[in-house]
Amino acid sequence: MTRLEKVRKKMAGKKITLLIVTDLSNIRYLVGYSGSFALLAITHDEAFLATDFRYKSQVRKEVKGAKPVIVKKGLFSLFDEVTKLKRFKYVGFEKMNINYLSYKWIRKLFPKAKKIETENLIEELRFVKDTGEIKKINQASRIAEQALIDTIPFIKPGVTELEVAAELEYRMKKGGGEYPAFNTIVASGPNSALPHARASSKKLKKGELLVIDYGTVYDGYHCDITRTFVLGKANKWQREIYNITLEAQLKAIKAAKAGIKSPDLDAAARDYINGKGYGDKFGHSLGHGIGLVVHDGPRVSSMGKNEMEENMVVTIEPGIYLEGKGGVRIEDDVVIKKSSCQVITRLPKTLEEMELSI
Repeated sequence: MTRLEKVRKKMAGKKITLLIVTDLSNIRYLVGYSGSFALLAITHDEAFLATDFRYKSQVRKEVKGAKPVIVKKGLFSLFDEVTKLKRFKYVGFEKMNINYLSYKWIRKLFPKAKKIETENLIEELRFVKDTGEIKKINQASRIAEQALIDTIPFIKPGVTELEVAAELEYRMKKGGGEYPAFNTIVASGPNSALPHARASSKKLKKGELLVIDYGTVYDGYHCDITRTFVLGKANKWQREIYNITLEAQLKAIKAAKAGIKSPDLDAAARDYINGKGYGDKFGHSLGHGIGLVVHDGPRVSSMGKNEMEENMVVTIEPGIYLEGKGGVRIEDDVVIKKSSCQVITRLPKTLEEMELSI
């Protein structure tokens, strides 16, 4: 089945006769449109993509499976231009991806229709990737990896975290990445103990841990990579938490395969870290899906409800964070296979002790 056919099957199961899609990633997934302004209306046999004059040429090139409608008075004027859409009595909408104003429009346009909230109706289809999607994630990873390799000579004491982030993002764009997959994390010294640190004006110092968590986008698809370095020689505690984190990650990669439940995959890494006495220093989930957004489904955590399925693409990223001292995180993207997983990320994971020229 096509992606739209799969959605229509789900609509039928919920007795939805008209589905209003407002999430741009879901719209891109279903009909190929990559612009920043759109609404998609899906019925049992038709689909209409509303956008405005700015994207008139773009929709003609990109959109497949839906009829483009160029609106002049806002996205919801689609229903005035295609009046037959107003006759549907069971109207579904994405409750997690709609603002209050849009919800008011739905109530106004369909006063007598039954409104049906949907959650993850399309997102769940995106969990399992096809061959083309996996190729794009692979290409994003190759671009990002080369960018980090080219950035490493730039990293030295006295350079700021922001300068390293800027160099890395420049290299990714130069290599063909569309834009950073998220705000690039360059966190040194005590900042490396903050899982979602922001690159700052702090200068790198000799002897510090340095966590770089970054990614790029290729043809809409994201990668997400983390590597940890030492600026100079690692001391005992740095080497200890690095080796524990690496071993935990390798155990999770070995366990990753179709059929394993999300909490069990999370436990493959977490139990090892717990056993080494650092369980309270690993406070986030093991990973997440990636695709058209960097935090796609499924969730890979102790609270996750999914089983891994073949061709899901997820991150595996355990970490240990010692407040006020420093932290370690190692992250790879992997494709779930029937009896194992394929690691997309190719960067080495031995502890990199940077030789310093000054």
